[in-house]
Parts: sequence; C-alpha cells; structure tokens
Amino acid sequence: PLRRLSLTAAAALFAAAAAWPQWSFNLDTTFRTHVVDKNVNALYVYPGIGIYLSGRIRFPGDISDRVLTLIDENGEQVQSFPYSWGGGKIVPWMNQFYVQNGNVVVRMNLNGTIDTGFAPHSGGAGSAPHISLPTNGDYHVFPDGGVLLGGSYMPSDTMNGFVGWYRLVWLTNTGYLDTTRVHRNANGPIWAFTEQPDGKFI
Repeated sequence: PLRRLSLTAAAALFAAAAAWPQWSFNLDTTFRTHVVDKNVNALYVYPGIGIYLSGRIRFPGDISDRVLTLIDENGEQVQSFPYSWGGGKIVPWMNQFYVQNGNVVVRMNLNGTIDTGFAPHSGGAGSAPHISLPTNGDYHVFPDGGVLLGGSYMPSDTMNGFVGWYRLVWLTNTGYLDTTRVHRNANGPIWAFTEQPDGKFI
C-alpha cells in the first residue's frame, strides 16, 4: 500500500508539472499609452523610473518625431523627458544604457541626456577617433562597457595595421577604437548577433 501511494503521488506531481507550460496569459487592459504615430523599435523597463521607448514616436501635440522617450508604469508620457538620441536597440548598462542612433551607438543617462564620456565629441561610434563611414548593424555591450560593433566600418589605425573596411570593430568603454583587439573582416556587413545560453554569441 505504501508503494502504491507513492506511485500515485508521483503520478499526480508529474501531471501537475506537465500542465505548467499551459499558463494562461491575459492582456492588461488598464495599460494605455498615448503614442499616436510611427513605431516602437525597442523598449527597456527600468524599475522605479518607467519604460524607455526607442523608435519614431509622437505624442499628441508633438510637431516632430521622438527617437527616445520615457513613459511611466501606467503608459503615461513623462513630460520632463527631453527630445533625445535613439531610435534602435537599447542595452542597459549599470545605471545608464546604450542605444542605436542612426549609424552610431551612444551611451545615455537615465534622464535622457547623452553621456559625453563615451565616444568623444558626443557623436557616438561614428565620430570616435580612428573610425569613419559607419554602417551600423547589431552591437554587443560587455560588462566593462566596451562595445563590439557589427556592420561595416573603416578604421584608420595605421599603427596596428587596421586600415580599410572591417565588419567587426571593438570600442573601449570610452568610445575609442580598442587598439588591443583584433578587428575582423567578412564577406559583408554583420547585421545581427545571436546570444547563446553560455554567454557567448554568434
């Protein structure tokens, strides 16, 4: 009898476990935004602050597109958030975040101002010394704030022999071309990275 009871209990537990993936997802109808035009390409939820939206966004009364904006947890526009840099992928880093802005990557402060300590002259990867003619693909941010850029770039690091077109280019956490790395070429621009469970990516 004890054995039969154990098998019955085990069967019940297995049946319960098998049912877990059948979770019912419900739409939260209380969440509303006032975005009236264009598109949201990426978002980043920052607890206690709100939701950053990156894309081409307009709220009622806007006369031009916003490429980065902030809404609160209820979807309401945070009016104090300025017109800013953005439009593409957002990657959080410490108490800041990186965002694609056209053909460059910039590092932003949470209040919507650009971090001028990354990529000198405030212009992102495309204006960093020793890099020109950027065509930005995907990018990856390392724990130290360094960035790997996919796409197509023309470094001019003559001292280390990196001159001409490259498809994978490393930047330091200050936005300069990383002269300690070996930049890579390919048959064409690299538009997307796929991150693996072990932290590596292809």
